[in-house]
Amino acid sequence: MANKIKFRTAQAGEVYAYFIEDLNKYCAYQILAADRQSITYVALDYLFETLPQFEKLESLQPFYSMSFRNEFEMVKSIIQKSPVPDEFIYIGTTSLKADSICNTYSGNWPTGSAFVANERWNNLDKEVQKTYIQYANCTDPISINGKVFPKCFRVLNEELFQALNDSDTLSELPC
Repeated sequence: MANKIKFRTAQAGEVYAYFIEDLNKYCAYQILAADRQSITYVALDYLFETLPQFEKLESLQPFYSMSFRNEFEMVKSIIQKSPVPDEFIYIGTTSLKADSICNTYSGNWPTGSAFVANERWNNLDKEVQKTYIQYANCTDPISINGKVFPKCFRVLNEELFQALNDSDTLSELPC
């Protein structure tokens, strides 16, 4: 008789560690909710070269990312219901660190990208960070070929791209 592979099904409250190769560190995630179709998780404020210890789980809090995409934002998402991947190491179960209300869907289990982005942000020169923050929400108007746009966009803007021509420079758009 062949050995059956046993899959772990995530349950609310469980904490898993994941090794981020780009950082050579472990991060941690907590399952906030799990139903028949989806799992909601929150990243925890753990990023170290060693696995989190069960005794420390209660002291962990949600991770708030600061990077080019996030402004001190809790990293929480909904993923498709699936077994816990082998790369995720079960640490233990603790009280929920956040509510399970979430409007972000990422599809698959997280791979530490928010931690990588946050580390890259933290390693930037402080003047670069300051300049970026200054312009990140800037709505000062600029004119490009007779059309007026806000100086900063957080997403690609089709109308802006259509207004550009080959001789335009994007230097007026610092972000």
